[in-house]
Amino acid sequence: MLDPAGRDEVLQAVAGLRADGLTVVLVTQEMDEVVGVDRVVALEAGSVAYEGGVSGLFADTALIRRLGLALPAAADLALELAARGRSLKPLPLTLDELTTALEASG
Repeated sequence: MLDPAGRDEVLQAVAGLRADGLTVVLVTQEMDEVVGVDRVVALEAGSVAYEGGVSGLFADTALIRRLGLALPAAADLALELAARGRSLKPLPLTLDELTTALEASG
């Protein structure tokens, strides 16, 4: 487990490698870390439970719960807002997306 500064450093290094055209395999249970990736593979008991885009994974909240994963913080907050009558579509995955959706919804 890295401290926030160390985590940011590692993610910046990964982003730099991707920008250089390298393939990076990132293994994590922190869903905020997968928001910007090209493809996600989620495993369950050693078998592939999901393979595809990030938005498809997070759209399947039943699968997220079954796998014991958490939504990214922005998506979690958006669902809380929806439960209180302020639905945001599509589900924002980053704080920037959440801010934009809130501004657009008035």
